[in-house]
Amino acid sequence: MSQWTHVSGIIRIDDFISVIEEDNHVEERIENIIAKINNIPTGSEGPLEYDIVRTRTDNEVCFGYIAVYGDLRDYENVDEIYDWFDSLRKELSNNQIDIRSLCVKIDVEFKDSYIIFDRNECLLLHKL
Repeated sequence: MSQWTHVSGIIRIDDFISVIEEDNHVEERIENIIAKINNIPTGSEGPLEYDIVRTRTDNEVCFGYIAVYGDLRDYENVDEIYDWFDSLRKELSNNQIDIRSLCVKIDVEFKDSYIIFDRNECLLLHKL
């Protein structure tokens, strides 16, 4: 029987720089940052997936969000998932892309559920 770990998360992105400098390449910047992080959690049938969604209209500070999701087969390393999200958070911040909020739910089948959330510029992992 396979072990599945289900991940669903959302990261709300605020991007002051692109509003000030009228930079329309935010999606490309985020895509490049994610590509730099080599340890994306991967099950036997593939890695976590993500969508970058722009919701901004006019000069709003909120750019949009990154949806991260996946069903990882034969994978149950919650610490690696946490580490990947923490690396992503740090790289976005280092590239002047601000995270307004981050929340991820992890369900390890037949075991435990966890939530990752941001607080005071750090990530917390909590067992539910």
